[in-house]
Amino acid sequence: MNHAIYLRVSTAKQGTSGLGLDAQRAAIAAAGITGTEFVEVESGRNRSRLQLAAAIAHAKKHKSQIVVAKLDRLARDVEFLFRLQRDGVDLRALDCPDLGNTLTLGMMATMGQYERELISERTKKAMDAKKQRDGEWRVGMLTMDSIRKGWAARTAVAMSDDRNRRAAVVVKYMQSAGASLRVIAGELNSAGFVTRNGKPFAAESVRRLSSMFATA
Repeated sequence: MNHAIYLRVSTAKQGTSGLGLDAQRAAIAAAGITGTEFVEVESGRNRSRLQLAAAIAHAKKHKSQIVVAKLDRLARDVEFLFRLQRDGVDLRALDCPDLGNTLTLGMMATMGQYERELISERTKKAMDAKKQRDGEWRVGMLTMDSIRKGWAARTAVAMSDDRNRRAAVVVKYMQSAGASLRVIAGELNSAGFVTRNGKPFAAESVRRLSSMFATA
């Protein structure tokens, strides 16, 4: 089948050197996939990409798939990926074999977008808060400063935990679909997720996780 093989890098330097493109090309070839290549040197944030548009037209014409080595080569924009799926574009990402499943697509795409938008910024804020020493008030044997530092340290550890980060992606996606905290907890438990302490999720732990990773 004449697939549309879509390769993308973000910078002209990468495009000229082949850095990144060769790795994507090799991964697709190793999977035994052949077709017509569409190479783009453009930021994934740009939805109006000429080569991606050409790849979509090619895939529709030949009733084939758009194949990428990694889902983020298409985009890290959840809305954009869902729009492609709704438009009937048949997508295949080697790092996401079950891409046709809507929940899987939502989780993978949200993780990419979430990683880009929140994690570094939120972790930095937590660490900055940990270092703050101004505005100290005494409360018994503790001070407000030490309380803030303790909270910030616990938050930073919780936010850097891989299990929390993955679960937060599911929580964010299901909340956007209108699911209740109890339903989300049930889905997390059914999928094998556990809290950082190794316990099953409950509505309250879902609420805390959602609040922790909420956009500042």
